Amino acid sequence: MNPRSRKYIPLFIMLLVTALCLPSLSAAKPLLRTNQAPVMALSQFSCSGTRFFERAGVGVEFSVGSTHQGGTFVFIENNNTMRVREPLPGVVVGSFRQGATLGDQATIAFDRTIRIVGILWYDNDPMPDEVGWSINDIVGPLTGNRTAVWTAVDLTTNEIFIDAGGDSGGVDFCYEEIAAQGCTPGYWKQPHHFDSWAATGYDPNQTLESVFDVPDTLGLDNVTLAQALSFGGGPGDRGASKMLLRAAVAALLNAAHPDVSYPRSARQVINNVNAALSSLDRSTMIDLAGELDRDNNLGCPLN
Repeated sequence: MNPRSRKYIPLFIMLLVTALCLPSLSAAKPLLRTNQAPVMALSQFSCSGTRFFERAGVGVEFSVGSTHQGGTFVFIENNNTMRVREPLPGVVVGSFRQGATLGDQATIAFDRTIRIVGILWYDNDPMPDEVGWSINDIVGPLTGNRTAVWTAVDLTTNEIFIDAGGDSGGVDFCYEEIAAQGCTPGYWKQPHHFDSWAATGYDPNQTLESVFDVPDTLGLDNVTLAQALSFGGGPGDRGASKMLLRAAVAALLNAAHPDVSYPRSARQVINNVNAALSSLDRSTMIDLAGELDRDNNLGCPLN
């Protein structure tokens, strides 16, 4: 991975499920300290010399469509609104405005590829029936009450999925911008490149249906991922679906490979492809195939 820019850019957004929404739990919540990660003072968390929690400002409200630090909110659970507030001196955090529910979530989209290099977990001490905080399926360590823990990560994406898991507390992260990459179907289908599949978690002999939700009417359920990479086109919905699945398999492998800075996550690829396939609309499938094909031709870093 060869980032074009090593400048760290802080995104200071904290999502907090307010104690007012969970009055019965706030007073009695136990501290879960099993396997607790090393704790650092808040003043030690820095990014480009700037402390976390200081940029958004008390009273700032975000809603779907709001932009902040280069990202755009495309989803916020609980009436699509969050508000920044200051529950402790010097610590500005975000709060879901409406009543708390298990699985409070927000999604922040970027128009370019970023690499998250660190996550700050704050007050992540879920009850036994709660999951706790996660970012893009990275589950946070148990921090204890009103305590922050920093973890180094290496996550390339263009979309951030934040899930509170029913817990109070919050997360923050630091990222760098990088040049997007992608390998073509022609690369992935070559038998001498099958060794590159190992790092993705996918196997050439897996069926399309084991990954994607392929409509039965297309008759492609039992085609393998490797075979789909050699699909052509053709008339009608079936021809369009083959064009899409050829690009989709390459996109999936690019997104899942740790050494490819692909501008989409594997989750995005699967969700977008499933939605297009379910439409059985030729134009919809061809349009997405074209988008994935452009991303698959961004330049392959693999041997």
